[in-house]
Amino acid sequence: MNGAVTRRSPISPAVQLIALVVSLISAGSCAHGSVVDVWEANHQGLRLRIRKWLQAPQIIPMESYFSFETAAAGSDRWRERMFWKRESHEYPLEWERHRVQIINERAIAFHVNNTYLITTNNGESWSEWSTDKLKTSTPGYIDGVKIGSDGTGHMVVSYRTFRPALEHLRHLSTNNFGVHWSMTNRDPDQINGAPFTEMTTEVTQALTTGGLPAAARLVGSYRADERHIPCCLGGLRMESQWSHAIALARVIAPPLAQVDGYGISTTYKFGVIETFKGTLQAGDTLSFVVRGGMVRFADGTSAEVVGAASTMKLNQECVLYLDEGINHFYPRHIFEIRPDDTVHVELNLSDEARSLNGLAREEFLDKVRASLQ
Repeated sequence: MNGAVTRRSPISPAVQLIALVVSLISAGSCAHGSVVDVWEANHQGLRLRIRKWLQAPQIIPMESYFSFETAAAGSDRWRERMFWKRESHEYPLEWERHRVQIINERAIAFHVNNTYLITTNNGESWSEWSTDKLKTSTPGYIDGVKIGSDGTGHMVVSYRTFRPALEHLRHLSTNNFGVHWSMTNRDPDQINGAPFTEMTTEVTQALTTGGLPAAARLVGSYRADERHIPCCLGGLRMESQWSHAIALARVIAPPLAQVDGYGISTTYKFGVIETFKGTLQAGDTLSFVVRGGMVRFADGTSAEVVGAASTMKLNQECVLYLDEGINHFYPRHIFEIRPDDTVHVELNLSDEARSLNGLAREEFLDKVRASLQ
């Protein structure tokens, strides 16, 4: 009826409060919250940036959120390419900058979680590739990418499952800047260049049912990769800042490798030569276990799992970056010093790691000391 007035029932205070909280959460999700840190670069007119967000509302901050964005030269119209999170609110932006790789004048790459982005025309268009295309039984996470100016490249993908037999790394290669990737059983950075065992259905089944001995019996010499943490993502200075102790040490007892479930662990005993940070002193000894190593079985077969510094020998020197637990230390990173007195960095997929790999012993030690100043 014309002129009629519709009366609404009053909304209770409790419902109003719920609606307010929901609206705040929605608003925070849309805008990602507030920016707390920014990294920005300009490449041939293309603007690039990574922003760290504190997502609102958070009474107790628990996570860090990041976005990768691009904009044309002279424009403030930024386009978000990717948004992701890390489990700690203290996670520094410096650890995320390595995800952007400027390859040459036209090519720029980015990766996070299971996604890889590449432009070969300086941002006019982007191609997206996902580890879902590998059609493995569990999701793959991109640990690192290295692309050359000629378009050839190497990617490392890890698998995080409750089935350790399936968690070994996969190596991929490309010849077109990462527009397409294919499986390979080689890591081009490995010193001996020995191929990793191809993870066929038969090998996976053997690992699942009988562990490493069964896989070794199937192929004769089983070899896999377990170097899950690329080092120096935030630079040597940040590694020094976050480590509780740093020391130059020497392996003083024969390393002991043994099968540990579906993997291999090696126990090392070190003697401290010089300390750079922390409570350790020259002459102290310490022992800990690192993932990886090589074992030979009674039937003549063998299994090797390449881990972080799992191939060190008696009397070999190294620089230990350590965290401190209750009455013990455990390694964050181990920089091996090879017999030719050069430094070897495992899984050197960041610019910082590549700049350290192959340095002379004394030059590297000087960089360690300088990183603490």
